[in-house]
Amino acid sequence: MNCLLGFLAYMGEVTQPSWLLGRKRSVMFTLIEFGLYLICVVCTVVILVDAFKKSLISGFVCLLCGLYYIYYAIFEFKHPNKFLVVLGSLLSGGVAGAMHFVRK
Repeated sequence: MNCLLGFLAYMGEVTQPSWLLGRKRSVMFTLIEFGLYLICVVCTVVILVDAFKKSLISGFVCLLCGLYYIYYAIFEFKHPNKFLVVLGSLLSGGVAGAMHFVRK
């Protein structure tokens, strides 16, 4: 959920000119950050779709409660590439968020 909000905030800043933001933007840094947010969104959607397939209640609780999302992703999510999907969902959003604030 946090990566979805971070992605939307990131897209709002990309549409503004860099001189308006008061900082210089590296194109490569921005592309890496965008790629990490995209990985986070895709992996989060995969986990949420699995949660909604299990039950409607589980899907909504997973969508609205971050702690249950982490629990569901680690213990109840079944996927052939579970490690990569969970790692992509939880880690790439955090790294992209950190990159977003480091470049200020």
